[in-house]
Amino acid sequence: MEIIKISEGQTLIDIAIQYLGDASLIFELAEINNIEITDNLIPGTSLLIIKPNIDKTKMIAQFKANKTIPASALEEGNNFIPEDWDIFYGLYD
Repeated sequence: MEIIKISEGQTLIDIAIQYLGDASLIFELAEINNIEITDNLIPGTSLLIIKPNIDKTKMIAQFKANKTIPASALEEGNNFIPEDWDIFYGLYD
C-alpha cells in the first residue's frame, strides 16, 4: 500500500484512475480510507492507496511519465488537457 496526497480538484475517481488505472476501484478506496465515494476531497489530505491491478500498469505509467494529474472537479476553464492526450488511446491493445 502507498500513501498519496490529494491534489486540487481531484475526486476519488480521478485518484482511482491515476494510481490504480481503474475508476471502478473507488469503492475499495473509499472503504479503506473510511470515506464516502461522493465526499469532497481536501487538497493536501493523505489517502491510502491499494496495490494497483497488474493489468493497469501501462495506464498508471503514462500518468507518471507525463506528470498528468486527473482533476475532474476543477471549475470549467481551469482544466488542463495535454496537447499529446492521444497518447492514452491504445493503452488497452
